Amino acid sequence: FCLCWANENWTRRWDGDEHEILLKQEYNIDDDRNHMKHLCSAFRDPRYIRIDGKPVFSVYRTMLLPNIRKTVETWRETARKEGIGEIYLCRMESISQKIDPVSIGFDAAIEFQPDLESLQARNWGSLFKRALNKVKIKRSPFLKNMVYEYSEVVKNMIAKSPTNYKLYPGITPGWDNSARRQEGALIFNNSTPELYESWLNNIVKSFRPFSTDENFIFINAWNEWAEGNHLEPCKRWGTSYLEATKRVVEIYNSNNA
Repeated sequence: FCLCWANENWTRRWDGDEHEILLKQEYNIDDDRNHMKHLCSAFRDPRYIRIDGKPVFSVYRTMLLPNIRKTVETWRETARKEGIGEIYLCRMESISQKIDPVSIGFDAAIEFQPDLESLQARNWGSLFKRALNKVKIKRSPFLKNMVYEYSEVVKNMIAKSPTNYKLYPGITPGWDNSARRQEGALIFNNSTPELYESWLNNIVKSFRPFSTDENFIFINAWNEWAEGNHLEPCKRWGTSYLEATKRVVEIYNSNNA
């Protein structure tokens, strides 16, 4: 296991937005120091994921920190003083600005899926459904929410240009956060284990690890039910997503035996 800090405000909509804040995220150097001291208790666990002996720690939205370079400097210094040694820092890349992680003192970036900036070809629904919505007979979920076909999402993500810095690839089996909002939801329509498997298989074939230890693919998520992305078995798909993941991993392992 390794930890990722979801450093957003705790809001009623669960999206870190500035509206309806329940608990605001405050930042200062003393908190950075105490935060790292607390993290070191997890870093000492022999099960913790390491790269070249360095515990891996990720930050969801680095650009929210007012002085990220100073924070990183404080974290690294504190980890050394606590006897941990060097740490391996990653930043999640999606709604955050896409930059070379090294430029702010990080070691690598992680592709968070869904990558909102790479979405194209929004589904607006049929002409009939749009007409019903216009005359106020039946509200269209396609107009009130952002709906994309999962098959098109897969195509767009596979076609993305590579970066010139360390970016670990990401993937999601689906997405639908309409459980959290009455409108304005992001929905991936018609996702299936087969489409997910083809996407994952493409990632595994195209990704070139940066080193023996730097060989990760990040799947979002195990059980994020409120956002409609889960590998965990369900009534509709059973264990199909887990089986698809296993097949791709087994093919990779057999090809690299």
